[in-house]
Amino acid sequence: MIDFCELVYDGPVSDVPQYTPERTWSLLGHVDRVYLHALVSNGSGAGVQLNLDLQTSNDGVGWFAKGAGPKQTLAATGTLYNLSHADAGTTPGGCLLRLAVYMTGAWTSCYAQIWATGRDD
Repeated sequence: MIDFCELVYDGPVSDVPQYTPERTWSLLGHVDRVYLHALVSNGSGAGVQLNLDLQTSNDGVGWFAKGAGPKQTLAATGTLYNLSHADAGTTPGGCLLRLAVYMTGAWTSCYAQIWATGRDD
């Protein structure tokens, strides 16, 4: 059953990791499975990737990798990209979950909107 569908990130992305806002951490962490959908614009360059990494915590201070999320190679300025990722819920996590959003490659900025859908078994 779908528990929520929320816009969890809306902003610029660079080579420095940005994180989903604190207000979303418990929302993302309280479900068994999370499906991510990102819409990316204003990206360009060769061999440039948008990365979404899942991180979990119990206290909001110490964060640990829950699993590698999707990586999307970006090609042309002004192109809109869609990527999705489903966390199957097979790796246990803490009560909080956040996304680390960042770019890798020679050109390192874009704009991203990321939605999350949470499901409970």
